[in-house]
Formats: sequence, C-alpha cells, structure tokens
Amino acid sequence: MQPRWPPAQKALAAALFDHGRLDQARGLYEELLNHDPSQADVWEELARIKEATHDLKGAAAAWQSATECNPKSPQAWTGLAVAFSEANLQADALAAYQKAIAAGPVSPEAWNNLGVVCARMGEYEKALNALSEAVRLQKNDPVILLNIGLAFHKLKRPKETQRALQLLQQLDADKAAELTLFIATSE
Repeated sequence: MQPRWPPAQKALAAALFDHGRLDQARGLYEELLNHDPSQADVWEELARIKEATHDLKGAAAAWQSATECNPKSPQAWTGLAVAFSEANLQADALAAYQKAIAAGPVSPEAWNNLGVVCARMGEYEKALNALSEAVRLQKNDPVILLNIGLAFHKLKRPKETQRALQLLQQLDADKAAELTLFIATSE
C-alpha cells in the first residue's frame, strides 16, 4: 500500500475549494486519489466540487466511491442520495437514504430529504413518517413544515394541512405563501 499524503495536502485542497479555485482543488484531490484511492474523505470533497460545478454524474460517481471506501458513513450515503434525487433517480435515492439512516446519526435534513423522495414517489404516509423524524430532531424548521403540509394536502387531510399552514405563518411568511399557492393551484 502506498503511504498517504501529508494532511497539509488535504488542507491545501480544502483552502483552494474555500477560495473558489475549484479546478485547482479538484486537480489536487484527484492527485490524492491517484496516490491512494481508499480515502473516503477525499472522495467526499471531490463529490462536493463536482456538485458545485454542476457535474451531477461525476458527483454521484464520487459519492459512490466514498460509500465503497466507508460504507458506514451517513454523510457519504446522504451525498449519494442527494445526487440520485437530483438526477431524478428516486428509487436509488430512497435506497441510499435508508443506508444513511442505518449507518448512524443522520441530520434532520437527511430525514427531510427522505420524506421528499417518498412524496415524489407518491408514498405520502412514508413521507410523513420521515418528516416526523426530521421535526423530532429539529423543531419548527420551515422547510420541513412546508413538506409536511404538502404531504398532508396530498393525503387530503385538510385539518393537518391547515395546522401546518398556521405554524408556517408564524415562522416563515414565504414558506406559508408557498404552501398556500400549492393548495390553491392543486385543487
């Protein structure tokens, strides 16, 4: 096995990324991976660069490599799920979110995104289950509450939809307006 590059190389690549020098950062991360392709954290950083440059296919491939290097990383599985979802591969996104959740502590955002994927697949009860977990982890998040309101509306549960709307009106007028518009245009 080849020795790993010094942490300074990773730090330099991260600094290049932070300063918007994405091509140089990508080149350095690719060099690191050519030297040692087993570095899950480097694959994750490369995936973020590919996302930032709108290379969704490349991002998905890098996230996939990260999960292969570290199958217990919720972050890598979540990144892969987002890439699949953005590529409109909802079944693959669902499977990746489930692996992220099984891998360990998951952010409210991951639960929210799982709910969104379930809703896109027409699985509104499953969406509500995931969104409920997101709310448990992060109360009063307007994005999560908007998605809950949308799911309740799709399930034709007007009382719950109205409760979500009322809470949104207190928290975020823009998200409340978004839910109101959705309700008005989908009837």
